[in-house]
Amino acid sequence: MRRIIVIIAALLLSNAVFSLQVPSRPSNYINDYAQVLSPTEQNTLNAQLQQFEKKTSNQIVVAIFPDLKNDALDDFTNRLEEQWKIGQKHKDNGILIVVFVKQHLIRIEVGYGLEGTVTDTMAGLIIRNTLAPNFKKGNYNAGLQQAINQLMDLTRNATPPEKTVAPADHTVAIMIAIAIAACAFCAAFFLLPNPNKMNDQTPFPVSTQPQKKITLQPESKRKRNIGQIILSILWFILSLLSNNRGGGGGRSGGGGADGKW
Repeated sequence: MRRIIVIIAALLLSNAVFSLQVPSRPSNYINDYAQVLSPTEQNTLNAQLQQFEKKTSNQIVVAIFPDLKNDALDDFTNRLEEQWKIGQKHKDNGILIVVFVKQHLIRIEVGYGLEGTVTDTMAGLIIRNTLAPNFKKGNYNAGLQQAINQLMDLTRNATPPEKTVAPADHTVAIMIAIAIAACAFCAAFFLLPNPNKMNDQTPFPVSTQPQKKITLQPESKRKRNIGQIILSILWFILSLLSNNRGGGGGRSGGGGADGKW
């Protein structure tokens, strides 16, 4: 029993310790945490993207990290989206370019409001034909400049709907169902009648030899163990849900693509 609780606690602790921390929402469009761009290059791209948002209301944001560490690409980009909320509220007209230098990973996330113009296929082509070749040569600024120009050309005349409704996300419902099923299983398993408590009367001959004494688990202890297991399961499920919680800002998910160089 205690071993189960320790294992669950260890999983939760490892998830918190080894996951890459999401930076607070920035004020700039270009966020170079890996320091691969010069201040002049960042200022030029920031000014370009600022003017683009003023004219179209579309947002393009870049985040460059030195290392993904032990995190997963999809998990981290999802958390980054929820924290930063790229795009205008109710329009979901944001594009997020995420780069991890050590792992040579690239991810382009596209809001639902721009999926019609920047499809998953188009995002993948920009990664393979523009970003990856330049990044291989160490030309981060050139690759980003070209990719940003392509994304601006694609979305310049796009008209996002006034209110974008994302497809229903059943993750929370699935997690709750799993939690209920797990709790029900634990309760049923530990509350099943104990064979040692069955009626001593039996039609079969009973040996007269002394039997080994069986110590039954007190009912109160059994119930306490049930409660501990159920609480541990619920704690674990809630920690998973906290990593997938939704936000009330600009992004509600969408399409995109990822690749390597």
